[in-house]
Amino acid sequence: MFSSKTHIKMNSLIKIQLKIPKLITLYLLKNNLLVIAGSNGIKALKMQINVLISKKYSSLFLLSTNKEVPYSILYKKTIIGLIEHVVKNYKKAIYLVGTGYRAFLSKNGNDVVIHLKLGYSHIFFIKIPKSITIVIPKPTKLFLIGTHKKEIMQLVAFIRSLKVPDSYKGKGFFLEFEKVNLKEGKKV
Repeated sequence: MFSSKTHIKMNSLIKIQLKIPKLITLYLLKNNLLVIAGSNGIKALKMQINVLISKKYSSLFLLSTNKEVPYSILYKKTIIGLIEHVVKNYKKAIYLVGTGYRAFLSKNGNDVVIHLKLGYSHIFFIKIPKSITIVIPKPTKLFLIGTHKKEIMQLVAFIRSLKVPDSYKGKGFFLEFEKVNLKEGKKV
């Protein structure tokens, strides 16, 4: 998705080039504020180094001296992360394994709530943030979709903490490609 090049000029000015996808629009405001707009929103980043936007080459150039090279590399990685954030949707699949373990979706006013039956004497209710979409095609399969990877991973970790995968019986919440090596029980 991205390509970058580093060129060293004669006067010790280093130029790092970032190719920008067509889905992204970049703006550079007067106070050196870089604005990145995409289909999932807008992000802004205050730049401490010189930036040049070339619409002809659909590229962003980071210009820095030898002393600023670590900062320009950090800015490059940050800009790549922000571009991915305003373009991509993250998706995580969770599977419920166990007899009687079920997940149901309901709406409570404007809020979306998951009902989880996990073999306990009570049902768990989890309110889903508005930035995350949840799809439950089967009562044992959940898909979390959203633009914020961190929020999705936090919600997945919280849901998994309710029923941690058991290494003896093989029950609990499992991620999409996760396998648990079952341990042997006691021998009598």
